Amino acid sequence: ALDHVTFRIEKGECVGLIGLNGSGKSTLLKIITGVVAPTAGDVQIHGSLSALLELGAGFNPEYSGLENVYLNSMLMGYSRAETEEKLDAILSFADIGDFIHQPVKTYSSGMFVRLAFSIAINVEPEILIIDEALSVGDVFFQQKCYRKLKELTGKCTVLIVSHDLNALTKFCRILVLHHGSLAFDGEPQEAVTRYFQIRQGDLTRATAELSHQPFAMDSERLARYREPDAAQYSGNMNVLIERYYYEINGAPFAETCCKNDSF
Repeated sequence: ALDHVTFRIEKGECVGLIGLNGSGKSTLLKIITGVVAPTAGDVQIHGSLSALLELGAGFNPEYSGLENVYLNSMLMGYSRAETEEKLDAILSFADIGDFIHQPVKTYSSGMFVRLAFSIAINVEPEILIIDEALSVGDVFFQQKCYRKLKELTGKCTVLIVSHDLNALTKFCRILVLHHGSLAFDGEPQEAVTRYFQIRQGDLTRATAELSHQPFAMDSERLARYREPDAAQYSGNMNVLIERYYYEINGAPFAETCCKNDSF
């Protein structure tokens, strides 16, 4: 749920949205795009909007990629003739080859997001909203997308949710959500610092709660994490997994590590 979240995004501005899981990021985007109606307050949008919320949203799995290009364009209000004018640019950016003629239900998640993102940016929306969709693409396609988003700066208003903080610091402004409220709105580096402060605060509270729980390590439990006999290995496996127990602020923690890891 969101609680008294108020902000304004100017035309042509690129804005990142970050926050811990469950902070309300996806809910906010769904309200902005009209998927969910707010129970209080209002949202004012000026301009045509294109959104990538959930992978596959707006696609018919039985249709080919090409048929879905026309379907999505039609849903955004474009005629067939207008779509055909942009078709070459869409197919070139998606770069999925002959798979464009296959049903999208046969696509990998990476191919899906390639096509979806390509449609979203090439229909030239005035407002573009992206909810973590780029996280399923390969690193080269992600870089290609972020370069495109930078090109759109000043021409298209962009609101993007991502856990890639390094990429978001290249945007002009970042909003930080926490427990449904707007915790910060401003300069990227300061926003990232605020995000980690919130994250550390949640870890501190979790640690404090754990510190009140009894913890004991008996010899039987400890034996499960000792080095196994050579006969217990299968094949040519030479990796040993051990479990280390330690404390943070008096609270017990267990961590699985690989042999020869350094700390």
